[in-house]
Amino acid sequence: MIRGRQALWATGNRATGNRATGNRVSGRGGAGKRCKGGRQPLPKDERREHDEMTEQYLDEALFEELRSILDTEFPTLIQTFIHDSSVRVGELRDAFGRGDSDGVRKAAHSLKGASANLGLVALAEACRGLEELAREGRIAGEDARVAAVSREQERAVVLLQSRL
Repeated sequence: MIRGRQALWATGNRATGNRATGNRVSGRGGAGKRCKGGRQPLPKDERREHDEMTEQYLDEALFEELRSILDTEFPTLIQTFIHDSSVRVGELRDAFGRGDSDGVRKAAHSLKGASANLGLVALAEACRGLEELAREGRIAGEDARVAAVSREQERAVVLLQSRL
């Protein structure tokens, strides 16, 4: 993912009210168009990759509604989530390493809620599965699930950074 070129069509979608389709600001094709804020849209192959990632990981309607409500405070929320989610993944790994089911449950629950609030579907689901196992005290041998949560958090960070 390219970090310096943030917009795909997110800000353009907001400007046209077309949240889900990824159309340009004008709603039509055309080279040289810019998104709201003067940013260049991503090239076609990078748009496709971004669109696929968005569909799998993000509830676009919820995300855009939150952006609309929070307006100028939205970037602060995203930065806070990025920082706090890294802390939660660290807590999750530490608790797992100690065999602490309750610690795993608490960290997974916290990360699940924060992720769901932002529409980060895949991360919330990965956390939900791990939280349920931890609630039942069945975390032994679940290294792959902990790794999956960590991977999904990393993907969520990349996605969120591309949407600021």
